[in-house]
Amino acid sequence: MSAITDALRASGGRVPAAARALGLSPKVMRELIARRPDVWPAGVRRVRGGGGGKGASGRWGNGRLRHGHATRESTTPEHRAWRGMKDRCLNPNGAFWSRYGGRGITVCDRWRTSFEAFLVDMGPRPSPKHSLDRINNDGNYEPGNCRWATRVEQMRNTCRALRIEHGGRVLNTAEWAEVTGIPAEAIQRRLAQGWTVERALTQPMRRRP
Repeated sequence: MSAITDALRASGGRVPAAARALGLSPKVMRELIARRPDVWPAGVRRVRGGGGGKGASGRWGNGRLRHGHATRESTTPEHRAWRGMKDRCLNPNGAFWSRYGGRGITVCDRWRTSFEAFLVDMGPRPSPKHSLDRINNDGNYEPGNCRWATRVEQMRNTCRALRIEHGGRVLNTAEWAEVTGIPAEAIQRRLAQGWTVERALTQPMRRRP
């Protein structure tokens, strides 16, 4: 939520101005603050008014939807994440249906019908390096099981979820990495390249000259 804190500080406590800076509507911004009062910057006094609204200029004017994240021509990263989530889980013709909706993963009712609810629960994407991630890979898209995570964080999450049987033991990739001394990422890469489990877990890493 640091992006919200920074926007509020830069706007001098003017919620509408901070909302415009983040591409949000004042309504959604106020909901975010109500849910997470700790985002309000220390030492900054709340200022009533401050401009904004449907008739004002800024990122959520000019025909944008009231949450400020979509037009007919383009969408923000948060809105694309919301649409992609629903497509993966609810569209049988989608490219990734078999990996999501096809195996029972769905979107909670609160998020399925409301982008604003999704945005209030998740907050703005922290950076371009972050994308929507499920903490439990077998769980649904819902509050408490989703976060904005970097690719590295998502890889670590996958390492914990993937379980491999070898030598009468069933461990996840991270645990096998501790046992074998081979990095979890290397084990995953080897398996993805078609290596057998035996080879992936026993062949030493090449030492760089």
